[in-house]
Amino acid sequence: MAPKIIDPESLPYIRAQLTKLKYKDINIARHFAGKPLQGLPPKFEDTLGIVMDLEWHKHLPEDKITEIGFVVFRMSILRQSQSPADFTSLLKK
Repeated sequence: MAPKIIDPESLPYIRAQLTKLKYKDINIARHFAGKPLQGLPPKFEDTLGIVMDLEWHKHLPEDKITEIGFVVFRMSILRQSQSPADFTSLLKK
């Protein structure tokens, strides 16, 4: 039986690498905030950030969501941001 080939671009492979390297969630978040981690698969740089924005009434009718917004962006671009203004411009794209 031939050995199983694991696609290095697959999510299970990337997850296994993160587990093997014993990186914690906070370390992974910091990776995209400018403190790069070593040994990550190259495909990890294609990670997308997804931000959800919910808005609702502060007065009657209460508890009714009036808007839902999503922003999707490449996390590698976030790491290249030098100031909060860079991140704001990223959200406008």
